[in-house]
Amino acid sequence: MAWGTQAFAAVCGEPLSAPTYQVGEKWTWRSEKGAEWSDSVVQVEGTVAQIKRPNGEVAFFDRNWIIRQVKPRNGELVTQQGAKYTTIDQKTMDFPLQVGKSWQYTFYGQTLNGRGVFTEGHKIIACEEVTTPAGTFQAFRLEGTVKGPMASGTFYRWYAPQVKQYVKQQYVHSGSWVWDSSAQDSELISFKVQ
Repeated sequence: MAWGTQAFAAVCGEPLSAPTYQVGEKWTWRSEKGAEWSDSVVQVEGTVAQIKRPNGEVAFFDRNWIIRQVKPRNGELVTQQGAKYTTIDQKTMDFPLQVGKSWQYTFYGQTLNGRGVFTEGHKIIACEEVTTPAGTFQAFRLEGTVKGPMASGTFYRWYAPQVKQYVKQQYVHSGSWVWDSSAQDSELISFKVQ
């Protein structure tokens, strides 16, 4: 299900706006260790998409892909970063996307020695074709770096406009990632978008 050459050139050569999500859209990934999980859009209000995560929580993503609040499965709405919800206000995407664009943000995260401040940087380094079990896609390749107390690491993600999500994630494995058990390579295995 690859895009044609003209669409690929348009994606690479012009800024790409944020996607619009619709209720019922769903994505399923598989990690390098065989674990599978899905995210699905359960509600859209204006430019905020409510996406249900595997643990039952609902994350409220704004148009620029920033989580503004989280509703735990059995809890009250969380609107600020805390020990459990470090993802609130993290800027993992910065639309419009274009090759060469970069951005960063800071967050509080868990380390082997407690909590600390981390800086995560992103740069769009290429526009290329990537193949996953869900298909072959034209995608922006992002290089990410994480720096924090006694820990750092590099990772790559491929964002496919056709899918409205990352389709692949790959970590440069080293001792630096020991502090983060979620640092696993993963690929999209199925999706449903409208």
